[in-house]
Amino acid sequence: MNNFSTFLKKFGSQVATIWQSLTLTKKLTLAGLIAVVFAVLMSVFLVRSETPYEYIFTDVSSEDTQAILNEFKRMNVSDFGVDSRGIRVPTARAAELRMQLAQEGLPTHGVVGWEKFDSQDFTRTEFEQNINRLR
Repeated sequence: MNNFSTFLKKFGSQVATIWQSLTLTKKLTLAGLIAVVFAVLMSVFLVRSETPYEYIFTDVSSEDTQAILNEFKRMNVSDFGVDSRGIRVPTARAAELRMQLAQEGLPTHGVVGWEKFDSQDFTRTEFEQNINRLR
């Protein structure tokens, strides 16, 4: 421990000697460079520490939004966000939550998906027949 404190004292005095030998322009340049490096490192750290979010549903009606939020409350999901575009959750949980909400029949309104091909119609196109065959 004594060696370390000796090293720190010696290092500090060497830095002080070098700093005093610099001109004002060099001191300002060095201080600016240190500030830029610090700002870059902080921004990289903050960006990486942020949890990535993903929209699980977009353009959802207000009734569906309320039903989904009630379901989140029932499932004890607290990490989500709602904005004018839709409902966001952490990317790591997005697929799981979509599946759980789909099992509950949510959202009830919205964009037509695979269920469009559930209705029977006499005028099926070749495309619809291929989709049903794949399903």
